[in-house]
Amino acid sequence: MNKPWRVLGRLWPVGVVAGIAIPVFARAPRPEPVTPDGVRTIEDAVTESRGSGLSGWALVDHVQQLTHRKFASYSILTPWESPAVAFRNSRGNPNQYNGALNEILNRLGLQTELVFASRVRSQNRPWWRVGHVWVRVRIDRVTRDVDAGTVDGGAGKVDFVPLTQVRRFRRLTYLNTSVVWSLLAAYQVWRSILLRQPLPAWTHHPLGQPVAE
Repeated sequence: MNKPWRVLGRLWPVGVVAGIAIPVFARAPRPEPVTPDGVRTIEDAVTESRGSGLSGWALVDHVQQLTHRKFASYSILTPWESPAVAFRNSRGNPNQYNGALNEILNRLGLQTELVFASRVRSQNRPWWRVGHVWVRVRIDRVTRDVDAGTVDGGAGKVDFVPLTQVRRFRRLTYLNTSVVWSLLAAYQVWRSILLRQPLPAWTHHPLGQPVAE
């Protein structure tokens, strides 16, 4: 008689997490993939970029714009997707779209590093302070920042300024920040449910475009 209760006592945290997570999965927008230049996957992006005939910083600019166009939407609502899956589904947060950008550039043989700062100031929203992830590329002893979230971006063209120390984005950092994105998504979804309001527009909107507060 006591054994089932002991099992339930051990499993209740799983039930609580599932109860919190299920509405988040349910409210996640359906994938609406776009295919700029016929690109569907990261492998496609690598093949297309190799066939472009570009090299050096021109190649970096090409990949940045291709990745930006592929990620049609900025979204905090699907933090469980890997950069490759997010790339295919054309939506994601900085971990995902800049993670994909870093992977493509790296596969093309460029020297890259994924970095982050705990606080940055956005030029479009100077009053907003938030952590951010982006890519640093080094060619011929010159290092430039690259961000797939910037509309008119490219090598050295980003729309934010780091306010704290820039650090290397490691696997543990990815895990930690993914947990934070998941908690943020859960908070926004549950808040909208309890208040019977739509999700804030900033949680899912065209990448790089301003959004009403």
